[in-house]
Amino acid sequence: MPPHYVGREAKVSRAIVGEGAQILGSVIGSVVFSGVRVARNSQVISSVVMPNAKIGEGALVEYAIMASRAVVEPGAVVKGQPGRIAVVAEGEVVKAGCGQDLGEGTP
Repeated sequence: MPPHYVGREAKVSRAIVGEGAQILGSVIGSVVFSGVRVARNSQVISSVVMPNAKIGEGALVEYAIMASRAVVEPGAVVKGQPGRIAVVAEGEVVKAGCGQDLGEGTP
C-alpha cells in the first residue's frame, strides 16, 4: 500500500489518515481509512470513512460513518449531528440534492 497523500491546499487537523488515502480537501476530527479519496473543496468533519470510500469535489460529510466503497458525489451532503450520526451503507452512492441531512428539527 502506498503512503497517504495530503495535497498542498488540503487541511488535516485532529485526524487519523490511513495508508494510500488521498486528501485534497479538509479532514477535521475524523478517521479516514486506507484508499479513501477526499476531493478538492470537500469537507469531512467528525466522521469515520471506511476503506476505499470516495468523497467528491465540494461535498460535505459531517457527523457520519461511511462504509467501504461508499461514494458521496460532488456537491452532495451527508450531515448528522452529535447523537444522531448519518450512515452511508457499503457501496451506496449519495447524489447531490439527495443527501442525508439530520440537522436541527429533523425527527
